[in-house]
Order: sequence, then C-alpha cells, then structure tokens
Amino acid sequence: MFLSKLSINDKSEPLKHQNKNIPDQKVIILLVDALREDFIEMGEDVPYFLNKKQSVYTGRKIQLFDDLLNEQPKNTFLSSQLSEMPTVTSVRVKSLLTGSLNAFFEMSENFGSEMVSHDNILYQLKQTYKDSKIVFAGDFIWLDMFSQYFDVVYPYPSFNVADLDTLDIGASNDMLKVVKLQNFTLLIGHIIGVDHAGHTYGPQHIETERKLNDTEAIIKQIIDLMDDKTTLLVFGDHGMTDGGNHGGGTDNELRTAFFAYAKQGLPNKKRQSRHQNHIDKMLKQMDIASIVSSILNISLPFSNLGVLNPVFRYDGEHVNDRYLMNLQQLENYVITYCGLEAQAWCEKEKQDIQSQISKYQKSIINGIDIDERELEVIKFMNAKYKDFQGFWTTYDDIAIYKGIIFLVYLLAILLIHIKDKSVDIVILVIPFAILIPLTFVQIFAVLACAFVILKTAFILLRYALVWSFNNKALMKYEYIVCTLILIIYLITSFTDSFVQEHPYVVDSYLMLLLSVIVITTNQTQFNQLLPECLVIILCIKLAYFYDKETSMNDQTAPELQVLKNFVIDSKLISVYLSAIMYVIIYQIQPAVNLFERVMNLSMALALVTLNELQESEYKHMVAKIIIIASFIWFIITFLRIILTKQNESFSNKTYLFAIINILYVLNGPNLMMSLTLMVIQTEAFMRILNKVKVKPSIFTVSIFIYMTIQQYFYRTSHRERFNAIQFGKVYLGFTEYNFQLHGLFVLMNTYTSHIMGFLMIPAIIKNNMSGNESHSDDLSIKSQEKREDLSKSKDKKYLSSSQNQRKIITYLSLLMLFFASFNLVFSGMMCAKSKRELIWPQRSAPRYIFDLFQTFVFLIFSILSHANENLFGKQMKTEDQDDIK
Repeated sequence: MFLSKLSINDKSEPLKHQNKNIPDQKVIILLVDALREDFIEMGEDVPYFLNKKQSVYTGRKIQLFDDLLNEQPKNTFLSSQLSEMPTVTSVRVKSLLTGSLNAFFEMSENFGSEMVSHDNILYQLKQTYKDSKIVFAGDFIWLDMFSQYFDVVYPYPSFNVADLDTLDIGASNDMLKVVKLQNFTLLIGHIIGVDHAGHTYGPQHIETERKLNDTEAIIKQIIDLMDDKTTLLVFGDHGMTDGGNHGGGTDNELRTAFFAYAKQGLPNKKRQSRHQNHIDKMLKQMDIASIVSSILNISLPFSNLGVLNPVFRYDGEHVNDRYLMNLQQLENYVITYCGLEAQAWCEKEKQDIQSQISKYQKSIINGIDIDERELEVIKFMNAKYKDFQGFWTTYDDIAIYKGIIFLVYLLAILLIHIKDKSVDIVILVIPFAILIPLTFVQIFAVLACAFVILKTAFILLRYALVWSFNNKALMKYEYIVCTLILIIYLITSFTDSFVQEHPYVVDSYLMLLLSVIVITTNQTQFNQLLPECLVIILCIKLAYFYDKETSMNDQTAPELQVLKNFVIDSKLISVYLSAIMYVIIYQIQPAVNLFERVMNLSMALALVTLNELQESEYKHMVAKIIIIASFIWFIITFLRIILTKQNESFSNKTYLFAIINILYVLNGPNLMMSLTLMVIQTEAFMRILNKVKVKPSIFTVSIFIYMTIQQYFYRTSHRERFNAIQFGKVYLGFTEYNFQLHGLFVLMNTYTSHIMGFLMIPAIIKNNMSGNESHSDDLSIKSQEKREDLSKSKDKKYLSSSQNQRKIITYLSLLMLFFASFNLVFSGMMCAKSKRELIWPQRSAPRYIFDLFQTFVFLIFSILSHANENLFGKQMKTEDQDDIK
C-alpha cells in the first residue's frame, strides 16, 4: 500500500587529487545510540527544541560539550539535530552515510539488514584516496550493510537490551587503541548503552544517567588522544520516548544532539556566518554526509539530500565549489530518477534546481556576500528535502484500492464459509490476479471480485430475510443493539479522537455491551448478577492503573498519577496479590489433577522468586526455568488429551495456565496483575452466563471476547506504534540474541491479550451452552436436518456434547476473524482517506500494519480451532449419534 521510492545505485564521480593517496584530515564518528537532545547540557545560545521543564530525565546531563563550547568556541560546535522517521538504528545508519531518504518498510532491516549498494561516503573515500583506512568498532549491524568498506572491524552483538555495558566497554577500548596509534583515516564507533538503558529501565532511571556519564568519559578520553588533524563528530541516531522506546515520529524520538570538535579549530568557526544561529536550527541528520564529505574533501553521495553547514566549509577553493557541487549533485540525482520513473513532479523540480544553479553562479560573478549565498542554498536544499519527503511518504492510491477490493472479497468468502462451509477453492485464486502486472488481467480480476462481492451481498440479504421470519430471536434487542455497537465501534475507530483515546473508548464500549447482555438475557432479578457485574467493572477500572501509556490530550491529575505509580511499582499488589489470585483461580477449578495443582503452585512460587531476585544471573536462570517448565507442561497436557482421548479437557483452563506463566515473564512483574485481572474479568463473565436463563448468542459472546482482547491489549501498555513494542522485556531468561526465538517472544508479548482470550474461549462456550434455554442461532452451525431431529427428540444431551462445543469454538473463532478482517478493511480505507504515513504514525501506517498482524493472529486461532475440531470431532461422532438415538 505504500508508495515506494526508486532505488538508484549510480555513483557520483570521485574527486581527483593528484599525488595524494590520503586526505589532509581525519575524522572520528561516534554514534551514541538514542542520544536524546535533553540528555545534553546546552547553553541558551544553542538551538534547542525539546521542553526542558517537561523532560522526565532529571539526572546529570553530559556537561562536556557545553564546557568545551564555552572554553574553546573556535574548536567546538554543538547543536540540536533532526532525525527522520522511522527512528530505528539500521535505517538511520544507512541514511547518515548516504544522505538519502529511506522507504518506510526499510525499518524491517533493523533485524536483518542487507549490504548497501547505494553511493555513500565510505565508497567515495575509498575511490578518492587509495591508501585511506576505515576502522569500525561497535554494533555488529554495520557489518551487514558496509563491511565491504571496512579495513579493520571490532564488532559486538547488540540485541540483548538487558546488557548495558559489554558492547560499550569493548568498543570504546578498541577505539582508544586506534586513536592512540593514529592508524586510520575514518574511525567509526557505535555504542548502545544509553539506548539499552532506555529500553530496559526508561530514560528517568539512574541507569540511564550512569550510561550518559560513561559516554561522557569515553568522549573525553578520545579528545585527549586526538591529534591536530582529526575532527570528532558525536551524535545520536534517534532519541527515545518517555517509555524508553523508539521507532515513531514524536519530538522525543526525532530530536538528538550533534557535537563536533577539532583541536586545530573547525574550518570556518573563526568567521561565522551572520546567519549561523538560524542555519543551525535547520541542521538535520541527513546533513552529516555533506559535512564528512567537506572535511575529507570527497564527492557527495549520488542520492544525497543533505546540505553542508557553513561551520565545516573550508576557505579558498572550497568556498564556492562545495555549494555548487551540492546543487549539481541534486540535479543529477533528479534527472536520473525521473529518467527511470517519470513522476508528476519531475519537470517542476528539474526547473527549480536548474534555476537555483544559475542564480548561484550569477551571485558569485556579481560578488554577492557569501553569507547570503550560502543561506539561500541551505534554505533551497532544505525546501527540496521537504518536497521529496512529501513525495515518498504518501500512499499508492491504486494499490490501496486493489488491497481494499482484495480484503472485501476475502471477507465475503469468509462469510459464505461461516454459513455454508462450501467454498470452491477456484474462487479463492481470483483476487491474486490483481497482483499480476498486466492491465487487462487486473481489470478482469477487479471485475470478477466486484461480481463475487455483489453476489455475496445478495446471499447475505437472503439470509437476513430468512432469519427474520424463521428466527424470532433475531428481532430481539440483543442482536440489534450488539450489532450496532460493533458497527459503530469499527467505523468510528479511525477518527482522530478515537485513535488518540482508544483505550478509554474501548472500556466504555465494553461496559455498554455488558449492560445490553444483562438487560436482554436476564429474566431474574438484577441483584443476582450484581456481584459479577461489579467485579467486571472493577477489573476494567483497576486495569487502567497498569497502563503506562498516557492520554494524548489530557494530563493525568497529579494525585491520580501518584496512585498509579504506586500501584505499578508496588510488589505487594503487582506480584504477591497477583500470584495469590492466580493460584486461587486455578485451584478452585473442577477436574484438576494433582500434577496440575503442584505445577500451578510451583509456578506461582517461581514467579514470586523471580521478582525478588536482584542478581541478574539467578534472575535469568529462574526465568528460563519458568519458560521451559511451562512449555513442557503445555506439551504434557496436549499429549495427555490425545493419548487418553479425554473429551472435556479442552474446556478447562489448563492450556491457559500453562501458557500464562510464559506471558507473565515476557510482560514483566508490573503487568502480572493486569493479566490476572483479564482472567478474573472473564471468570465473572462466565458466571453471568451460568446465571442468566436465556443464554446470549454466540455472536454477542464473540463481540464481548473481541472487545476484552482489545481492552487488555492497551492495558498491558501496548499501542499500534512501533515505539510501543516492548523489545526490552523479551530477553529475560534468554540473553543471547536469537532471531526466531526472540521474534516469537516479541509477538507473544505484543499479542498477550489475544493469546489469553483465545485460550479462555472453551471455558466460556461450555458455560454458555449449559442451562435451560439458548438462542436458536447457537445451532446455526448445524445442518437443518440435525435441528429437526433435535427438536423432535428433545434430547438436550447433544447440546452439551464436546463435539458441539468444538464446533461452536470454531464458529466463534471465525466470527472474531471476521471482526478483525472487517477492522482491517476500515484500516485500509483510513489509509486511503488520510494519505498520511509518517506524519501521524499513530493514525494510519503503523496502525494498518498492527491490524494486519492482529488479523493474522486471529487467522491462526481459527486454523487451530478447525484442527482441534477435526482432531477430536471424529472420535466423538459415534458417541453423540448413539446418544441422540
């Protein structure tokens, strides 16, 4: 759905320097991962963008930069720096060396980058100076992209966010050795301790302050060892949110710091431009390629969109050449790009650039002041940068419409399958023709999909008419109101206000749905259901205190925030009380054997022990034991059911309690209570189903479960944003990075509520089917012949059979898959409507990706339900038929 940016591998013509195999200057680049702007002490004269008073970081800031600026102003440069979306390391590394904008989906490269073939400053350095030497020390992800240019490497693994020191200590020692020997042309270092402290503890924690102090000490040591021909550049790749994460486009993530120091003085610091302060405010990370190119006197990368800051402009022959080179390089890039892929903006952009080149050349001839000339070029280049940012951060409309038709088509097929279970595999192939790059084939596919969608609409209309006459229950308020609630929820879920305050809106919808269920299905006095209703309301309200994310519009009252912090940080509530309730809920279950009871008690004790341990070695060991033991418990339970052919085992919560231990570890101690509240809330709902005389329909139950899953997705501090993914929590127990294992853990952490909701479905269905009366649509998954047989025999045994329970579990899973798919369609429509990808990340692009993954999760649940029905259904078929006879 996202408009792609054409990848061009052309290279700029390297500069020719006769009889010179190494440059006159050397450069040290130190990338401090997640060096947020407010981690640096900056004087009033330095451009500053983040609000210092609102910063959550209150510890000691890096003071060295400001001290050097005051003591040695001609040798020092300090400014804020604007990063770019997405704020993930590998994408930012590529951008700062190539000077180019990156496509949106390149953020996936943060976990599996490929060798960079684009023009970059490393390539230009090697082509210009044959004896130049490039040394790298730090995060090993650089090797995947640029190893072909490095002469010496000191790589260290970086994915274990709980490890704050190993990489920093090793990389800094290696860098200091290289600097001391002066055996390099370009030395690149990348340390990640500050970033890991943010992920693990948050920016306000004392560990973040410690890592900033360590970073300051490393920089000071490098400066002490530098010679007079070396320039040091220190900057961040991105910042971090107040929760310690990154990936999005908030100011805290985009604003970093840029520091430069040279013992002989910076090239043009002796005579600063009159407009220097104004120019510094426009400094962006993409300008680093231009700065390094100027210091080393090499060509600009071919796709560079950055511009040189005048402080790093050399006098003499470079005064005019550098800015003219910048404009000509941009012209070559645009001409080449438009020659390969014609765009509507091409002619205008080419004319603008050519006009600016002509204007700049005339200003030189006419002797216009250099300060005015360079300011005009910088303004022009920044304006072009914003233009191209707009071109490549929009959507591909045609792809969006294809995608929506594709989704609606498959949604229609899913509906037919739910009702008839008769879908020809051939019609599933039709929409894939949309992807074939032939116009007439695509037109045929779109028309075919449209025909099937219209046909499905007529089928659904027929069903609606038949149900209206034959099923009086459909005319009841429950169906009408619950359907309206679901439709309004899905349609309004993409308005700005809804997206911004989604967790609070979900709570309100859930309580409204509960009221409808109680009012429309209960023929007894309301006070009989009052305890369960109060428990559900209490769970909804208490879960709020475990959501670390805050409202985007309203500030939490100070008193409430104090209470919230106390609840989150209190081990008595979050850990001990949660463990006690966890044991009680499981132990009161019927049909729980001794092994399961012992495992439950052991896991509760292990979880408490895990949160009491201070030594990281023992903490990791206990976490690993819990995860492995829980997985073995899950496998034993599954095998026992298969081998002993136990028919009712799937209806208890054994699976849930085997998996929930792993989820407790992956979500951390502060969220143990939130997960426990979800179990209690579902238990209370099951008790309501037991008490009411008229059971709510499976459709209504599925809506309640779906919204409960959504509610606890937010109340476990998750959001549809990349910077809300809790990478820091998945390394407990398994510290060595493994792509498959930790990728699975990230998915389990993110979709914890979905996993728990699915594992609680069997128990809910069992409660919904027991009782005297039930809405007739509970039998909609059976054929008409079986309904007639049942009505004649009046045998209720079939209704409570395990085979029928499994069918209804499958039916309910398909309904929730339908809700998620319907939600995905609206998400795609919102993308098409808003046309905003990176500007408002909470609204469209990341939300669509999260909705896509959510639909995939529900699809897996549906497949598992089908597998469960097919695996155990056959062995029950004969028994049930005998019972009916």
